[in-house]
Amino acid sequence: MSSSEIDTGTNELLGTLDAGILTLPLNRPEARNAMSRAMSLALQQQSAAADVDPAVKRVVLTGAGKDLCAGGDVKAMAASGGVGVEPCCAEMAGTHDNSRTLQA
Repeated sequence: MSSSEIDTGTNELLGTLDAGILTLPLNRPEARNAMSRAMSLALQQQSAAADVDPAVKRVVLTGAGKDLCAGGDVKAMAASGGVGVEPCCAEMAGTHDNSRTLQA
């Protein structure tokens, strides 16, 4: 079985599926992989898709560079003047709702 690249819809979240293992690297090393809105939404979508895909047996979340994730992108939230901070936080919380234990 060969590795296949997954289109996550953003270059901020990469994805590959190899032998039942879905690897999702957060890809914002310059920002210590802080969660942007685009990254959060893509992670939610990939999590939900993995939940119903029988080919996915395990999910590995990694981070590009030396950090896994610094949390939410506070700089982007501040730059927005607080507009959209509440919806963004609610969207990020939705990522946790989509997780489950994947079994072989």
